[in-house]
Amino acid sequence: MKRILNCMILVTIIFFYVCSILVFYEEKSSNFLADKEKISLSSKYEYGVEEMISRIKQACLESDTDIVFLFYPKDKKEIILFTTGNDSGFFEFGNNVEIDQNIAYSTDPGSKTNEYSWEKIVYPNLFYNYTVYPLSAISNAQLNHAICLTDPPKITVLSEKLNDKFIQIKAEGHFSQKSNNLHIIFLCGLTVLMFLIFFSMIYYQLSESKKTAIKILDGYSFKDFLIDENSSFLLVYSIQYLIVFLMSVLFVSVFSGFELFMMYLKNYGKLILMFSFLTPVLFLLTCLYICFIKPLHAIKGKNDRRILIVLTCFVKYCVLSLIIITLSSNIILFKEYRDEYSIYNNISKNLHDYYCLSIRDGKINEEDYVNFYKRVNKRFNAIMMTAHYCMNPDDEGNIYQWFIYVNDNYMNINPIESINGDIIEFSKLPQNKRTILVPEGKKPEEKIIAEVYSRKLKIEINELNIEYYKDNQKFFIISSMETTKYPGYIKNPIVIIHNLNDNVTGAISTKELIFKAHTSDFNSEIMPYLQEYGIEFSTASSVSAGDDILEVLNQKLIEMLVVFTSNVFLILILFITIMYETWIYFENNRKLFVLKKIEGYSFINIHKTQIVCKTLLSAILILFACSTHSNFIVPLVMIFMDYIIFYGKLESKTVKYSAQILKGE
Repeated sequence: MKRILNCMILVTIIFFYVCSILVFYEEKSSNFLADKEKISLSSKYEYGVEEMISRIKQACLESDTDIVFLFYPKDKKEIILFTTGNDSGFFEFGNNVEIDQNIAYSTDPGSKTNEYSWEKIVYPNLFYNYTVYPLSAISNAQLNHAICLTDPPKITVLSEKLNDKFIQIKAEGHFSQKSNNLHIIFLCGLTVLMFLIFFSMIYYQLSESKKTAIKILDGYSFKDFLIDENSSFLLVYSIQYLIVFLMSVLFVSVFSGFELFMMYLKNYGKLILMFSFLTPVLFLLTCLYICFIKPLHAIKGKNDRRILIVLTCFVKYCVLSLIIITLSSNIILFKEYRDEYSIYNNISKNLHDYYCLSIRDGKINEEDYVNFYKRVNKRFNAIMMTAHYCMNPDDEGNIYQWFIYVNDNYMNINPIESINGDIIEFSKLPQNKRTILVPEGKKPEEKIIAEVYSRKLKIEINELNIEYYKDNQKFFIISSMETTKYPGYIKNPIVIIHNLNDNVTGAISTKELIFKAHTSDFNSEIMPYLQEYGIEFSTASSVSAGDDILEVLNQKLIEMLVVFTSNVFLILILFITIMYETWIYFENNRKLFVLKKIEGYSFINIHKTQIVCKTLLSAILILFACSTHSNFIVPLVMIFMDYIIFYGKLESKTVKYSAQILKGE
C-alpha cells in the first residue's frame, strides 16, 4: 500500500511540474506583444529603405516610443524582430535588455553569424527562437512584408510625427489574444490527482491501523506517533520532490536557459509553495484521523474492512466521474486544437506566395478600386473572402447576419460541395443572376432568405439564384484572425458570390483580398497596376497573407501538448484507481476466496457481490456520461479496463493466496 501511495505522489509531482511549465510557455508566448497595436505605414513618396528607416527612427525618438517590424522567415522556426530600440521594456524580455543599435539579441545566440555582436535574451522559445535586430538591418522585402507594431497610447503622437515626415500610419487592432483554456485543464487534472492522493493516504493509514494501535498500546503518545509517521513520509516525499524539481530545472535550463527557469519560479512561486506543502498537510490530517480509532477495534479489524469497502466504492465512483468529465472535455479540446492547427498550417502553406494590400486613405474613389480589381483579378489570382460581417448582427436577425463574400478564385482553393456531392463550379453558375450559396439545413427558410438578400443586394427576387450546399462545411479565413469569433474558419454561413462590379474597398481595408506574387518582390509587381488607376498613394505596402496565421501556430502547438499530457496522466490515474480498487478487494477477502474455491464454489458464487457492484457502477457511469453529455466512449473504455484488470488479477491472486494459506501465512 505504501508503494502505491508513493507512486501516486510521484505521478502528481511530475504532472504538476510538466503541465505548469508548459502552461508557463504558452502563457508567455500567447502574451508576446499582445498589448501592442498593429499598424501599417505608407508614403506618397518613394523613399529608399535607408531614408524610410531614418524617418521612422526620428519620429519614434521624438514621440518617445518604439516601432517594431515582425518577420517570419519561410524556411526556419524563427521570429525576427527589427526595432527602433528606444524602450528597453517594449518586449518585456526577462532580463530587460537595453537595446543597442550595434548589437543583435537572440534566445539562441550561439548559432548566429559574426555580422553583429550577439547577446542572449530570456524568453520562452519552445517552438520558435526570437531574434531582435536593430532597424537598420531590415531589407526592403522585410520592410514591405513584415507586421508592424507599436504602443497603442502613443499612436496619436507618433502619427503626428510621422505625418511631419510624409509617412502615414493606420491602426489595425491588437496583435494577439491570450487563451485561458490551459489553466483550466491544468487545475482540473491537478484537482483529480490531489483528490486521489488524499484517499490513498486514508487507505494507507487504515491498512496500517493495526501497527498504529500496537504502537499506541506499547506506550507511544499521539505526539510521538505523529512525529514518527510524518518524518518517514516527509523523507520519501522530499526526495521525490527534489528529484523532480531538479529535473525540471535541468530541462528548462538546457532548453531555454536558467534565467527562464527563474522567470518561471517568479510567476508560479506561490502555486509551487502551496502545492509542496499541501501533500504533507493532507498526510498529517489522515494521521490525526487514525489516532481517533480505538486501538482494540483496530487490532481486531473491527469496521476496518467495511470502511475500506465503502471508501473504495465512493472514491472509485468520484474519481471515475471526474475523469469522465475531464477526459471527455480534453478529447474535445484536443480535436479542436488539432483541427485548428491543421487549418492554420494548411492556410499558411497555401498562402505562402500571397500578399494583401491595405487602404491608408479614407477619402478614396471606390470605382477606381473596382476597376483595379477587375484588372488584376486573373493576373494575380486574387482571392476574396470577407468574413467580418459575421461579427455585425443586423436588424434582419440571424439569417441576415451569418454571411460571407467569396469570389471565383476562392472557390478554386476552398471547394464547396453541393447537396448531391458534386463540387460547385463558378463557371456553371448563371452569369445573368446573383448567386448565393445556402446550407442545406436552411431550405425551409428559402423565401425569407430570398427576400432578405435580394433587398441587401438591391436586386429583384427573380434576379437572385439560390444554390444549396451540404451542411457542416468549413470556409477558411484568409486574413486577420479578429474578423470572426471562429478561429481559422467559418462554418455553415450563407455565401454571396462576389460580382466584379461590387465594391472591394472593404475587402482591401480588412486584408480579405489577397494577390499571388510571381516574383520575390510583390510591391514592384503590383505598383504599375496601382499607378494605372491612381490609387498607389492610398494603399499601404503589402504584407504576407500567411504571416497573420503563423503567429498563432506556436500557441496551438503548446495547447495540443498540454492537453495531450493531461490526457496521458488522466489515463494513468484511471489505471491506478482500478488497480487500487482491485487490490483492496482481493486483499480483504483472500481467505474467503480460497476457502470457497476449495469447497467447489463457482466463479459467479464467489464473486457475485463484486460483479453486481461492477455492473451497477458501469450503469451509473454510462448514465452519468449521458446526463453530462460527455464522450460515450470514455466510460466504455473504463468499464472494459475494469473487467480486464479484474479477470487478469483473479488467477494470479487465487494461486498466491492459496499458497499463503497452506503455509499458514
